[in-house]
Amino acid sequence: MIDIHTHILPGLDDGPVHMEESLAMCRMAAEDGAVAIVVSPHMFNDAYNVTREDILRGVALLQRRLQAENVRLTIRPGADVRVVPDLDGLLRQGLVMTLGNSGKYLLVELPQDVLPMGLSQLLFSIQLLGITPIISHPERILDVQEDPSVMIEFVEAGNMVQLTAASITGDLGDRPQKCAFALISGRLAHLVASDAHSIHGRPPGLSQAAARMQKLLPPEEVEDILFHRPLRILAGEYINLPEPRKPNTDRRKRLSWGWTVRSGRTC
Repeated sequence: MIDIHTHILPGLDDGPVHMEESLAMCRMAAEDGAVAIVVSPHMFNDAYNVTREDILRGVALLQRRLQAENVRLTIRPGADVRVVPDLDGLLRQGLVMTLGNSGKYLLVELPQDVLPMGLSQLLFSIQLLGITPIISHPERILDVQEDPSVMIEFVEAGNMVQLTAASITGDLGDRPQKCAFALISGRLAHLVASDAHSIHGRPPGLSQAAARMQKLLPPEEVEDILFHRPLRILAGEYINLPEPRKPNTDRRKRLSWGWTVRSGRTC
């Protein structure tokens, strides 16, 4: 398995503070079956000032420590990039870290309550640069929980979707889990990552989510989500995605599955 979204570099954001915890998280990921992980500290988040150089330096240091301690895990650079109005301009200036530093895929973090106004246009402007946006954990966004089908327009426009493993297992609560299942059933979830932050609060690991997905999808689709697509992303290669469909939902659940696209605050 390849985990494409982790906050595992020490001292950069709300992940681990010290290298020893980073190493412990890496051991947990390797023992769980990961062969590679992408570090993805927050970028353009008001609370943290993380640069591409910070990330590349942290990756090199962490990889050296893992090799010295004989932990078989490959570390690759990335970032959890907050949507800001001039994100396409920042990309043109070379200030944004893409997944694998390939310049082809960008992990995009949205607000946790609403889908920002102008999001479709912003994502399209990123695509015009030859970069595919990957929307990070939309099942944790209130707007999407109320109406998972809003993600159809984004996927049909060429964007990808990444879910959090803990949403699938139910560790983040009932609503994110129901939304995650709906997105999976609608072929609107292309990747799953741990979004690990610590060894306790949200630890690394994908195997439990993989076991849950085996009950929802054919084994080869689960393998695509957890290995083949992440591998192609890190190589900067094209990915052929399945056609989305309306999420399979239970009307008795206290979520709305209509088709109305809601607009939120300006990002």
